[in-house]
This record gives sequence, structure tokens and C-alpha cells, in this order.
Amino acid sequence: MGSVRRLMSMHPSMLQMSARGSGGAPMRKFCDVIGMHADKVEVSWDDSKHKWQVRIQAGAEAIRRHCAQPRDTDEEKLRSAAHETVVDEGYEFELSRISVMR
Repeated sequence: MGSVRRLMSMHPSMLQMSARGSGGAPMRKFCDVIGMHADKVEVSWDDSKHKWQVRIQAGAEAIRRHCAQPRDTDEEKLRSAAHETVVDEGYEFELSRISVMR
């Protein structure tokens, strides 16, 4: 979330937007408007926590999140879980470019 705060401080007009646009339609999320892209996304097994760890690299910032998938989960499901984590953190990244390290 640190990068979101930095970007919001760079775009003060974004803070003044109302919750709804003209016509009553809900406005898009802040990250959808500015399009934050991750540079690299890796999934690897964390032996100490016994969970998969998703590492999102965006510039100098690295975000690590765990997902509760079984160790023998296939790569397609791991990529989908990692992609969901990336989106939850407010970034965009192609599903097919996510690296799974076994």
C-alpha cells in the first residue's frame, strides 16, 4: 500500500473525486485509473510457514504475501491465486508471466 499512498500524494485531484461519477455510476478504483503495473511476480514455497509466498516486485518495492494452497497445487492454480493477490494489492500483471519456483 506504500506505493498507493505515494501515488495518491502525487495526484491530489484523485482524492477529491466523489464516490460516484456523473450519471450515478460507481467510479473505478484508484489503481484502475492510474494503472499500476508490477514488474515481476514470483510464487515460491515458504518452508518456514508451510505456505506459498507471492512476491510482487514493483520498482524498488517488494511485497510478499502468503496464500493457503496445498504444496502439491498445480502451476495453473498457483498462478491464478497469485494473480488474485496481485490484483488485491492494486497492481496489474499478466497471468501467463507469473513465475512458479518449485
